[in-house]
Amino acid sequence: METKHTPGPWEATKVNWDRTVIRHALRGDAHIPGYLAEVNNIGNDYDGNTKLIVAAPDLLSALRVARQAMADYLPAHRNEVTDAAIAAADAAIARATGHDG
Repeated sequence: METKHTPGPWEATKVNWDRTVIRHALRGDAHIPGYLAEVNNIGNDYDGNTKLIVAAPDLLSALRVARQAMADYLPAHRNEVTDAAIAAADAAIARATGHDG
């Protein structure tokens, strides 16, 4: 069973020096904006961590597309490099969707 997640886009708002709130950014009937997470900025890289979290839905989508493009190569063009890349993509997708064990 796939872990459900809130589709992007997400947005981050730095509330104060030690707190950032991440919310679902879409408006409308199908996507109700709402609170997703809170990031503690103390001792963390606010820009790096927050940007990575906010980009997660887009990264997962892009990885799925790239994985399928690699898998669709003609067998004659596949090699150990593309096979390893497909396996790495599969593992990352499984981890992100809750299929990793």
